[in-house]
Amino acid sequence: MPLTGVSGAAGGGVVAIALAWAAWRAKPEDAIPPAGFLIVNGGLVLFGVILLIAAAVRRRWRRPGDLSTPDVRPRAAPDPAASGGIGRLLGLVLGTGLAALGDQVALVFAGVVLAAWSAWLLQREVRRPRTYPVVPALSLLLIPAYWLLSTIAGPLGLAVSALPAIPLSPAAERLLAAALLLVAWALGGLWPVHRQVAGALIAPAGALLIYRVGAAAMPAGLAYWRAAIFPLLVIGIWHAALARRLELVAVGGGLLGMASLDRNGIAGAGWLLATAVGLEVLRRTGVDGPLARSALIVTAAWGGLEAATGGLRTEVVYTVLAAGGAALGFMKARP
Repeated sequence: MPLTGVSGAAGGGVVAIALAWAAWRAKPEDAIPPAGFLIVNGGLVLFGVILLIAAAVRRRWRRPGDLSTPDVRPRAAPDPAASGGIGRLLGLVLGTGLAALGDQVALVFAGVVLAAWSAWLLQREVRRPRTYPVVPALSLLLIPAYWLLSTIAGPLGLAVSALPAIPLSPAAERLLAAALLLVAWALGGLWPVHRQVAGALIAPAGALLIYRVGAAAMPAGLAYWRAAIFPLLVIGIWHAALARRLELVAVGGGLLGMASLDRNGIAGAGWLLATAVGLEVLRRTGVDGPLARSALIVTAAWGGLEAATGGLRTEVVYTVLAAGGAALGFMKARP
């Protein structure tokens, strides 16, 4: 969809204003913003307002004959094999539930592995040719990670509540954090593993892995690898935007917010991943309606604002690039 389209202009305007608002929220509370910051933020707000006004004017004055041709391609009929994969879907739900509620690290890790394999088997039924299980194989990194954690913990055990007390060295933190981040990124289903799993359905399990285990036991290790994981997420967001996969744009933004380890970023991750699940469910079921779309717009807008706030507090350049990819996703989205 061209930039002059109504949806594209409106989406770009919303992203520009939200980015300016997030930048204002991300600055230190007592700090006096420099002139350059005010100029850039003011320019973003002005640009966003201009785009919103342009979208409103175009929508108000265009004649029926000027309407853009809508996407009239028929929806793909549900694949019989996919609709019959109830067991795989239940495995995905059970695995995500264990990652969310398990009180032992073993249960969290087992849930993530179960969800990864279930999601890959579910996706394999609708992909031709069949793919190798790259994402599920990466999830098996949690097995040696669990062995190392349990060895270091010793008599402390590996209850989730006891993770902050485990005496991890800086080297161990970095090693374990690398494994957890790699697994969480793979479960997001972003490029180049976007054909492996439905990232919108499985990404919450990866985010829970980072939140419940990584942030509790190895926050310094996660912070160490942040500069490496952010560019991977930005590339995934831009690829998803170019492919018109808004649910994967939301996944990338959610994982970016989670990787920031900022309170606002983590909250934004929850909202964005919920948006991604909603978009994927609507896409698979073919259900559509103004109420569902309005609810997803609200969750996406608030989640994006929170995730951008957290991202700007940690990695400014990559967060701005991610926001640009989100804007591109809005502009290319089908009406």
